[in-house]
Amino acid sequence: MKTLQILLLFIFIHNAQAAVFCVDSSAELQSAFTTAASNGQNDEIRIKQGDYLTPGVSPFIYSPAENETVEISGGWSDFNQLQCFSQLGDPMDTTLDAEGISTVLFVGYDENIDFNLSIENVSLVDGFSGTSNAAGLQIANPHMLSVNRVYFVSNEGAQVSALRVNGGDLVNISNSVFMFNESIAGEGTVNVRSDADGIGHYFVNNTLINNSHDVQSPTSEATSGLYSRLNEDANGESQAMIINNLFWDNEDLDLRLTAAGSHYVYNNNYQQRLGTGDFNSGNISLAPQLSPLLLDFTPQPGSPLINQGRSMPSLIPIPTPFELGWSYGEEDFDGGIFGRVVDGRVDIGAVEAPPEVPIFKDGFEG
Repeated sequence: MKTLQILLLFIFIHNAQAAVFCVDSSAELQSAFTTAASNGQNDEIRIKQGDYLTPGVSPFIYSPAENETVEISGGWSDFNQLQCFSQLGDPMDTTLDAEGISTVLFVGYDENIDFNLSIENVSLVDGFSGTSNAAGLQIANPHMLSVNRVYFVSNEGAQVSALRVNGGDLVNISNSVFMFNESIAGEGTVNVRSDADGIGHYFVNNTLINNSHDVQSPTSEATSGLYSRLNEDANGESQAMIINNLFWDNEDLDLRLTAAGSHYVYNNNYQQRLGTGDFNSGNISLAPQLSPLLLDFTPQPGSPLINQGRSMPSLIPIPTPFELGWSYGEEDFDGGIFGRVVDGRVDIGAVEAPPEVPIFKDGFEG
């Protein structure tokens, strides 16, 4: 069994020698990806707030040629002469945009390369793919992958719309929003495959709403939510933890689970599902009552999402069982001042509701 140090993929080593790239144009961003692929260092790519169009008819491409760790994050700004000094704002302030021409970000490499990738606080928008690649983010066989606080919107793929992950040792997708994406063949807005020789994948505190497919005569398997694909063989099986997610107003299936492997499905709010999963608890199917404001995913007072998420493990043994190796982190999608947990228990979905204000707190309460 893998140790806690492997399971906690979200904690990357910052004190190792690393190259830091500060980018504020599409050309600089692609140049940073190209350099980071083979510079012999761990790399951090800081993207300033703004809009970044993909280069021509091609996506942004990162093709690592060596074992390394790369962190990609948006929302950066300068302070006086200090470039990319502070990180502010939410994922919508930094946009990677394919203008309906290509996949937004493609990560490909030699399958013998072990690399770690973290992407955070950016938006991947208006991607298009006429192949099996996802229109938003396509990645295959990462050693460890973290997708946290990312906004996927208006991506259209022939098979998968927003995010496709094929293989890999350990994958975590958390605190992200998927909205208005279309998977033409109904293979999912998010499609994740874990193989038997890997640890598996975590899908934690995400919001998937108003996604669709274009299957003219849909079968019972048409999916515009999450398609979780697990494999097993004589030597073992892969696992998936699907926990604290909001699925709502997606066309046909919100969840499609394979029969192989072990699925843990806890404290989600969804409408339609295929596949029973091995462990189920705390799931609901109630109108989420989000804010009526455009692009605001905050649960309103009285929402059934508030304080209904599953708390992350507090005591983690070593070695760590898969079902205890997950976390929702310290910030919700908005990265607001209240943090990921308010009033003692996490909400369902990517955005945490603010603290409730007691009635008559203006002097009538003691």
